[in-house]
Amino acid sequence: MDLEENNHDVSGEGYDMHPETEVSTTYTQVKIKNTTTEDEDYISLFEATKTLAKASVTCAGGLLCRRTTEIFNYMMLGRLGDPELVSGAGLGNSTISITLIAVGLGMTGAIETLASRAFGRGKNYLAGCYYTRAQVILTLILVPICLLLWYLTPVLIFLGQEVQVSIYAGNYARAMIPGTFMFVQTEALRKFLVAQGQYSFMPKIQLVTAMLHPLWLYINVFCLDLSIEGVAYSTVITHSLNFLVAYIWITIDRSIVKEGSWNFINKDTFTDYFEFLRYGVPNFLTLGLEVWSFQFIHFCAGFLGATQLGASVILINLQTFLFMASLGTSLVASSLIGNNLGASKPKTAYVYIKAIITTVAAITLTFTLGLMVFRHQIAAAFTTSESIHQEIVTGIFVTSLITFPDGLHCALFGVMKAMGYQDYCTPISFVCYWMIAVPVGYYFGDSSRYGLKGLWIGYPISLTLLCIMSLYLILRTDFKKLSQKVIEKLEKQKLERENS
Repeated sequence: MDLEENNHDVSGEGYDMHPETEVSTTYTQVKIKNTTTEDEDYISLFEATKTLAKASVTCAGGLLCRRTTEIFNYMMLGRLGDPELVSGAGLGNSTISITLIAVGLGMTGAIETLASRAFGRGKNYLAGCYYTRAQVILTLILVPICLLLWYLTPVLIFLGQEVQVSIYAGNYARAMIPGTFMFVQTEALRKFLVAQGQYSFMPKIQLVTAMLHPLWLYINVFCLDLSIEGVAYSTVITHSLNFLVAYIWITIDRSIVKEGSWNFINKDTFTDYFEFLRYGVPNFLTLGLEVWSFQFIHFCAGFLGATQLGASVILINLQTFLFMASLGTSLVASSLIGNNLGASKPKTAYVYIKAIITTVAAITLTFTLGLMVFRHQIAAAFTTSESIHQEIVTGIFVTSLITFPDGLHCALFGVMKAMGYQDYCTPISFVCYWMIAVPVGYYFGDSSRYGLKGLWIGYPISLTLLCIMSLYLILRTDFKKLSQKVIEKLEKQKLERENS
């Protein structure tokens, strides 16, 4: 199965009839004639795993390139020998994560659900409309977020953070404002491309920009002596190149995307916002609850001292870097499962779920072993400070236990997004993160005996519970009925537009 080459012909505006569907002429009645045979709705576990692995490696590669720029940033700041610079950048990035990433990337989760199903059913124009809606919504969301970033320094001082660290964080956040727009638009474009099986385009661009990132750091930090602002400016350049190169390239060469799916903002962009928000808001809440819990723990590390905060910055970024492999698999999972649900292939979709669980388990267990074995070398790569080095080494013992359940739950949430189960994800995340991980971490982190590593103690337990609950919801689902429901909804939308 090569979904990247599985293009459908479109006619008119793209709200074309799928060959397996008959739609009545009345407004409210939708009749589906499923002609998908048993042979067509079949894929072996080996073939599914092979397809998934090939796509995931490419997709995760792009995400890892994105995170590599952050790793370069902290390595650069760490080499300057001032823990407060690392702490300031960490608080600045934490604020961006709490606001921009949680809200912006959470809302783009609707693309994973809606566009993948539309592409699977051959409704390419409709999938393109979902992308342009995301562009508009994300731009509007950025306005209040940028105001917060501009006034971040007094906010952090008011919350009790160290004054010099707060000043560094504010300087970093203000310099990052132009890059926030480019970042969220890049992620929306990535999900739009992945939803149609185009996995390699963005990673190729991000590989080149990641290789150029150290050059921007050298120029801005060493040549121009811009310190922490230079790191932010370098990141803005990289984010801008990622989005602008991709967007302009696709506009010039539309063969990169499926026929009829690449459109500029038009009147159809400003319709059906409720449907987009119906999936986007729960996804934002789910991602927000997770990101906010990690950032709350990171914020608490600031009260332990600059050394502990600096170590926490590095631990979070290391964990996030490894998390990109699972996130790449999650994006591919949403694409493959959503495509097959829209194409009336529920059995194939279910086989992909088995492949996803197997693949992510193998990846994350390998990462866990690597963290434990090479913890001293990892710490040495990030800092020359002996105190931060020791905090990182001891912290890796606990954070390595997070890697497996954290990666697995990410992949499972990708499955649930394709299924349209965002409403279930939100309460599950609230219970696991805010009723288990945060209270346990706060209790043990407040103890002088445990310190920084105590802040992370609750996560292995909460994430394991999160995986169990997600698996239960997935395994109890009738995928044949779910696929039928998806198809009926897509055809009903076509009728509504024809009658509007």
